[in-house]
Amino acid sequence: MPEQRSRVERTVEQGLERRRERLVALGPALIALVGGLGSVLLWRTLQRGEVERARAAFELAATQLAARVQAGRMAAFEQLRSVAALYDSSMQVDAEEFRTFTANALERNAALRALMWIERGEHPSGSDERVGFAEGPERTSLARTGELGRASPASAALAHAAESDELSLSEPLQLPESEGTRVFAALPVRHHAGPRAGELHGYVALLLDVGRLLPADAREVSLRIEDVSGVAPILLAGEASAGSLSYSPDAEALGGRNWRIVCNAPPGFVSRHTSWWPLVVFLLGLLVTGSALATARMAVSRRSARALVERRSGEVMQSYATLASEAEERRHATREAKDSQEQLRQILDLVPSQVYVKDRHGRMLVANQATADAYGTTVKKLTLPAEVDFNADVGEPSEELREDRLLMGGNKSVIDPARPFVDGEGHRRLLHVAKIPCRVGGCSALLHVATDVTERRQAEEVVRSQNLLLGELARGAPPEEVLQHVIETAERLVAGLRCSVLFLGPDRRHLIHGLAPSLPPEYSQAIDGLEIGPLAGSCGAAAHLGQRFIVRDVLQHPNWAAYRELARRADIRACWSEPIRAADGEVLGTFAMYYSEPRTPELYEERFIESMAHLAGIAIERGQLGART
Repeated sequence: MPEQRSRVERTVEQGLERRRERLVALGPALIALVGGLGSVLLWRTLQRGEVERARAAFELAATQLAARVQAGRMAAFEQLRSVAALYDSSMQVDAEEFRTFTANALERNAALRALMWIERGEHPSGSDERVGFAEGPERTSLARTGELGRASPASAALAHAAESDELSLSEPLQLPESEGTRVFAALPVRHHAGPRAGELHGYVALLLDVGRLLPADAREVSLRIEDVSGVAPILLAGEASAGSLSYSPDAEALGGRNWRIVCNAPPGFVSRHTSWWPLVVFLLGLLVTGSALATARMAVSRRSARALVERRSGEVMQSYATLASEAEERRHATREAKDSQEQLRQILDLVPSQVYVKDRHGRMLVANQATADAYGTTVKKLTLPAEVDFNADVGEPSEELREDRLLMGGNKSVIDPARPFVDGEGHRRLLHVAKIPCRVGGCSALLHVATDVTERRQAEEVVRSQNLLLGELARGAPPEEVLQHVIETAERLVAGLRCSVLFLGPDRRHLIHGLAPSLPPEYSQAIDGLEIGPLAGSCGAAAHLGQRFIVRDVLQHPNWAAYRELARRADIRACWSEPIRAADGEVLGTFAMYYSEPRTPELYEERFIESMAHLAGIAIERGQLGART
């Protein structure tokens, strides 16, 4: 019975496997069908889009050309009226005056081909017109081609102007030596005084290039001009074969309107528009479909082969392979985890800001090298599983820990723009700290990103203080008061700093005591009258050399051999001196900075002492200038 049941189960499994293979085999056919149909639809859609874009481009070009023609026409008619006004004001205009008056108009308007004064004369058989003055590139065209004959369109326009006493346009002219279509326009000028008052004196006329509107291969297109708002057409173009719309008298209705030209039917050259890139897209679609079909067939083949191997493999070998695969995956995952942790450690150590994670007990779970350097320890010691408070002198840890736990319970980040901090060397710093809730090992934690902004804040304070001191100088404050404020400002901005100002005496060989509010009086009295020289302390050497002089430890430096006991009593271990200069570079004195521990200046401290000495120089020089005046 068990063997019979086993055979039945194997038979059922084999039938199910064959059915699954048949269903899988249908996949490539479906892929080919869907891909082919999609490529055809995409091809047709792209073709229609190309035709519509070509039609829109044609309509835009036609509208822009018609607008330019209309604008040139209006400008030309206005110039014609201006010339008529010239003849009305003075019935006698010579050729030079006519040329001067019309030169600018011909230069500005390329469509204006000629401006003419046509005199009216008497002929035995009737009136006769002849061109008196003419300017423009086609000023002789009418006379040369005989267009002023009695049966010409130009003559008809003159007759209509004389009859209506208004501007009159001719039918379009095709001049043999000119490309495009021309329109002749005339405006009558009558005598307004004397015995001939009211009689026709002559005409001012122009020859206007109305241009071409349609390309040569679009004669059969039917166009209409509409408002941009899309209302009913205000002008039907007429026969497209005329080649232009702008000379039609009905086009006067277009003046001052927003209009466009629209195709009633696509032009032949638009309908025949072809582009290769839709075909390229179609071929690419077929290529992608073929690739997908081949990939699917290969996948089916691989699955069939794998199924055959799996059916013929024993249970023992299958179990062994599964166990070996799982073991390898675990080893690979462990190795990747270690590599990821090491890469994360390296990346965090490259970040100049302090980056660390604390848990609910205040212990550091993760920290980068910048954090360890700030606390003066190592990363391994910093992340020991014990609660260690490295900032006990700047706040109660319990309060900070309570606030951190509240942040861990939510999802809102907090930024402290100026958090006090004491580093491993005992220096007080200001940190910009961002606290971000996170989870480490399934437990709530708080990510800290702390950036040292001490130097930036001090630089901002220095600039603010400089502006205040310069403002005091501008208001005329006494130099002694400004110098006092310079020293007070420097000592306020730098903790533990004491400053002094010494003046260079009239003999330019000795330093005279100026101000030192924070130094012992006996120290100031002892250095009053100090002779400058390369070995005369810090201030004497700075004044003698004309450059900054830094002494890290006055008890070890040879320049302070004669003043070591004095410095010990004044609690001075480091002294940096900067020469105070006038605007022309002359040394006026020294500005000194004293510390109670041996140290050398950092880059921002060098800029600080230089700026303070500069302010002192301005104040001293202002005082000297006031004394001379």
